[in-house]
Amino acid sequence: MRYTRKVQRIGSSLLISLPKEWVESNGIERGS
Repeated sequence: MRYTRKVQRIGSSLLISLPKEWVESNGIERGS
């Protein structure tokens, strides 16, 4: 299953938005 990921550049940082289901299924927490 493919997910689209939106990447935004803010200054020297990259903000990547991920689908909530994908994040939860992979056990990723905020700030990790």
